[in-house]
Amino acid sequence: MDQVMLSQLEEIVPDMIVKEDLVSVKPVSTEQVAAVMKWAHQANRTISTRDSDPASHVHLDLSNMGEIEEVDGDNFVAIVQSGINLEVFRSKIKEQEFNFPLIALGDRGLDLERAVSNDITGPTTAKFGKWREFVLGMELVLSTGKVIKVGGKNIKNVSGMDIIGLATGSGGDLGVITKLWLRLLPVPEGKLTMVARFTSMAEASRAASALTEEGLIPNKAEVVSGQIAKEMGFSVQDNEALVLILVEGFKNSLKRQMTAMEMEFVKRGTIGTQLYEKAEEVESLWEKYYLVVEELDRKDKYLLTVLPSRLSQLVSGVEKVLLDSKVKGDFISHGTVAKLNVYVDESKPLVETQIGKIVSSLGGRMDGRKIGVESHINEIEALERGLVHVFNSSSPLSV
Repeated sequence: MDQVMLSQLEEIVPDMIVKEDLVSVKPVSTEQVAAVMKWAHQANRTISTRDSDPASHVHLDLSNMGEIEEVDGDNFVAIVQSGINLEVFRSKIKEQEFNFPLIALGDRGLDLERAVSNDITGPTTAKFGKWREFVLGMELVLSTGKVIKVGGKNIKNVSGMDIIGLATGSGGDLGVITKLWLRLLPVPEGKLTMVARFTSMAEASRAASALTEEGLIPNKAEVVSGQIAKEMGFSVQDNEALVLILVEGFKNSLKRQMTAMEMEFVKRGTIGTQLYEKAEEVESLWEKYYLVVEELDRKDKYLLTVLPSRLSQLVSGVEKVLLDSKVKGDFISHGTVAKLNVYVDESKPLVETQIGKIVSSLGGRMDGRKIGVESHINEIEALERGLVHVFNSSSPLSV
């Protein structure tokens, strides 16, 4: 990028860092974001909110836009700038005696803009739903620099095309989200955690998936393979696995829910359960889990999704591929939503191909790839291109 362009950009956003071919700008307002987008549109430059995107000329860093503008306690709504870190937002909301249950696994640096635009799922998805259930409104800067606001504090503010639904999960293709109106929940009265031990990852996954079939939906149901359990401090065999259950809600109902889940695990062959009732014990266990996952997230990984009824088949198939290929893998699954994370020291093309075939045979999805008959995939891709064209036919956004 030449000096003239750099000077133009610096006039718009003074807080700017230049590193070789990539320029990182840190706007403080929606107006500055809009001006940057308009500049990029006119200068034919590409922009991304991902700092590692090799296809972009400009990295849009929203970390200076991290304010909670309002918490409306009467309507249980927070109005917040999208650059705030998700965990920071959850913590600040908790301080004001509200609860925001959606979390991301492994990425503690995730801001709300990326969480919403990528519709990030996590351990609480099965219980509370995805981001679309919590986003009541948004401010969106289109690639031309035009700012639109859709939705608001209540659902009556929304009419016509569901722009919020289109932007949520679009990967940022339709614009940059700068502000959000988010639904809040009351703080739960109490919480309990149970750890159930199984002889294999497949058995543990089958048991966790069975909870939803019985109408039992915990706040979290995480299945971890033996090595991960060891790193959390549990004494288990390498081939064994643990199911970590968290239940929150009214104190009087927590033990009844846990008893029902424990009975289901006994039916499914658990070789032992342990209940954690003290708040500090519950917090400590989950903090250990998140720290271990954060380290695992530095590895290569395969992110796989199938129907809950096919999760144990997926686990068994992937385990066989890794064993035959002499590749060591660690497993985590969000049991009630049937998502499987497979962590390996190094990804190999042949292993990835074989895992992809297993996922496809089970009617699932691998790492965001579209799986299905070719004509169906082509229709979806054509629809996606059409939507981007409707928002702007010459978008500077890097996709």
